[in-house]
Amino acid sequence: MLLEAKRSIITGGSSGIAAATVERFVREGATVVIFDINDEAGEQVAERATKAGPGRALYKHVDMRNRSEIFEAVDWAAGQMGGLDNFTMCAGIVLVKQPEDFTEKDLTSEFAIHAFGTIYGNQAAFPHLKVNGGTIINTASYAAAEGWPGTAAYGAAKAAVVGWSRTCARDWAKHNIRVNTINPLAYTPIVEEQFKAEMSAEQLAEFQTWMMAHLPMQRYGTVEECAGSYLYLASDLSAFCTGQLLAVDGGLTVTR
Repeated sequence: MLLEAKRSIITGGSSGIAAATVERFVREGATVVIFDINDEAGEQVAERATKAGPGRALYKHVDMRNRSEIFEAVDWAAGQMGGLDNFTMCAGIVLVKQPEDFTEKDLTSEFAIHAFGTIYGNQAAFPHLKVNGGTIINTASYAAAEGWPGTAAYGAAKAAVVGWSRTCARDWAKHNIRVNTINPLAYTPIVEEQFKAEMSAEQLAEFQTWMMAHLPMQRYGTVEECAGSYLYLASDLSAFCTGQLLAVDGGLTVTR
């Protein structure tokens, strides 16, 4: 097992790629604490993952926009698990508008969870990870690397995640903490729901056409395929890898 006896926190673990990552980590022997605000779904993911084993999962309600709540929750999780080996940030939202239409509230929402949520989560995890070394995996996006129509605010917040992560990788290497980011691409029911709420049927069709025109592999990834990349970066398979932006998106991102 690649994560036997490892202890991890995964944010956003109630659904999508993060939920698949929870299940994959537990399947590889890890103990995982899920942070999310969707309590019912989070409890179900934890129960399902634990039942499958051989590791186990716990759920805790945590709003990744609230700094004090994040610090308290990370300390609690580390206490429950007897330490911490990995912090994985997957929680997020996507607002779809033209750049000129984003309101102050929209921008605050995107940056609160993506940029500041990532920063606070990493800071809270740091004192626990530096005890024996460990890994941080933050989630970026194609929107930050090359630009994704309609997601300027999301892309800007995710660009902050990339810059933060690469600098932390340099600063925290002396503590044997590896920091990497992933650009994942999976079209989940929740993503579809968010897009449908923001776009008309015509706009959604145009978006899908644009995506297929830019995707060399001509399909979206599955959540399980994306979870494999998180497993790689959390395990010793990537022991000499830090400061990297790993694209798991069918070739959509081809620039460094």
